[in-house]
Amino acid sequence: MELFKRKTAVTEDKFPALPPLPALPESDDIELPSFPKMARTKPIAIKSAQPQVKHASQSEKTTVFIKIKKYKDIVQTIENMQTKIDELKNTLDKISQIKTKEAEIIEGWNALLQEAQEKVTDVESKLTTPDES
Repeated sequence: MELFKRKTAVTEDKFPALPPLPALPESDDIELPSFPKMARTKPIAIKSAQPQVKHASQSEKTTVFIKIKKYKDIVQTIENMQTKIDELKNTLDKISQIKTKEAEIIEGWNALLQEAQEKVTDVESKLTTPDES
């Protein structure tokens, strides 16, 4: 199966030339058709799809009725959320402690590295300069 084989030459069909357009009469007295005019109307008020909700002020106390099962589900969900938040706080505290320990370890390594660097430069300076004593 050849994907890229040479295709046969496509011949273009030539169409016959179009006849010339007829001359239009030039007249300044051309009457344009008249269309009936629409009377102005008041715009239609569009009602919003969401119903208007009256918000209760703090002085007004409203009673909300819900099923006990739904209430218990909501309370359980809130308790679950609180436990998850507590777990996340504990995890963040552990991460913070680990970062602090890592920083202390890295500082210790830097001190050891600095000390080793000083010893190497001290030994190198003693080897390169002859002792005068």
